[in-house]
Amino acid sequence: MTKLRELWRKLYTTLYLDTLVARLLILFLLAFAVIQIANSVLLSELRMYHKKLGVQEAAMRMAVYARTLEMLPKAERQNYIDLLTHIYSDGRDATEDLFGLSDEKPDLKEIDSKPAHTYAAALKRNFRQAGMERNFIVQPIGGDQIPHKDYPVPYMVTAIELSDGTWATVAHRRDHGQEAPWIYRRAASMVIVVLALMAMGLVLHSTKPLRRLAAGAEAFGRSPEFSEPLSETGSREIREVSQSFNRMRERICATFEERDRIVAAMAHDLRTPLTRARLCLERMGPEKERESLAMDLSDLELFVTKGLEYARSRSSTEKQVLLDVLAFIESIVDDARDCGEQVCLSIDSKVTGPLLVKVRPSCLKRCVNNLMSNALTYATKVEVRVQAQGNTIIMEIADNGPGIPEDKLEQVFMPYYRLDVSRNASFGGLGLGLSIARNMAQLDGGTLSLYNSPKGGLVARIELKRQNGNGKKDKNCKSPQSSELQQGKPHEG
Repeated sequence: MTKLRELWRKLYTTLYLDTLVARLLILFLLAFAVIQIANSVLLSELRMYHKKLGVQEAAMRMAVYARTLEMLPKAERQNYIDLLTHIYSDGRDATEDLFGLSDEKPDLKEIDSKPAHTYAAALKRNFRQAGMERNFIVQPIGGDQIPHKDYPVPYMVTAIELSDGTWATVAHRRDHGQEAPWIYRRAASMVIVVLALMAMGLVLHSTKPLRRLAAGAEAFGRSPEFSEPLSETGSREIREVSQSFNRMRERICATFEERDRIVAAMAHDLRTPLTRARLCLERMGPEKERESLAMDLSDLELFVTKGLEYARSRSSTEKQVLLDVLAFIESIVDDARDCGEQVCLSIDSKVTGPLLVKVRPSCLKRCVNNLMSNALTYATKVEVRVQAQGNTIIMEIADNGPGIPEDKLEQVFMPYYRLDVSRNASFGGLGLGLSIARNMAQLDGGTLSLYNSPKGGLVARIELKRQNGNGKKDKNCKSPQSSELQQGKPHEG
């Protein structure tokens, strides 16, 4: 039973049956199925009723025809038969042969079938009620049950012996209780299909705000300050949830803004006493004590400077412009090479044409420079890779270091979190570089993540939304999988 439950649970999630869309669609389809079954039952009952009514009506007409023929003179009986032939014959088959008057018994064969027995019983009953005891022969012909090449439409042929011994033969269609014409069945099927499609469209339209709500909540969870407010559309319940979510977002973002203002204000106000302390330090006597205090003041100034950078990295007044990523990355790599750094550029061979993104150039440059500086500090070789996947442009900064433990890959983005155990900020850093880099990427709607390469080393991955173009083919070095990167020092968060 446990294995069956697990199998059902896996199948349940694989087929997306746990989604609201699937459940509503199943509910609609079940409702349509129930309605269809009920209609089929009612239609069957209605067909049976009409069938019985048609048989009774046909038997009554035969009694009337027999009485009328017996009352007419023999010279006028054929005219009456011709009239019946004209009424019941449609000209598509040889129905005229099924009508006539003769002095001898017609050559008809009684067939043992349920419709024939039912019709014969109705004839006997109606003749008895009319006070007529007549001999008759009933033969069904044509149709699907008793096929005949001349009579594709089913007929019930009845031969009645009149009071003077003459036999009158009359035929009528057995169309009572038959299925509706194909056009009506097709129309009913089309109506059901249209209703099902309308139900599916209604379900998808009704659940679309829920998908937007889920996407907004996911974006808010990744970066609350850079997430957009939810559109308050959809049903009343969804609008109320969106409004509550937007109010919660405003309160949380206001708290973050207040925190950033406090950090920026504290860092700014500390500059003045630090400047006075450095001036006083210049007038102090012993060289050794002055150097020790100078190092402490340098650390304090570094904390203040980085704190201000972090606070300012969460917002920017710079305008967004269209930027060619290839030219942008090439300029950064060239600058690093001019400084003697071992940096190589790798562009995906499938990339052709410009890779345009709408970003703040200074913010993106600070993001890439922070990542490259971090990689060059803790490794000996860096490779910058550019590729395009659909509407996303991916930039990766890979190095030859030992990487970061898997459980620390997300923690290193926390402000002031450091993997290096050094207490010297000038060597170990403050743990703000990656935080600032992620903030810079998120300002332009991008994402920054880290992962360890299977070949060794750490890879920083920046993803940005592509505006247009298919990229430029410009491959300057081998792919990271084939590069022989040497191991360097451990990474710093």
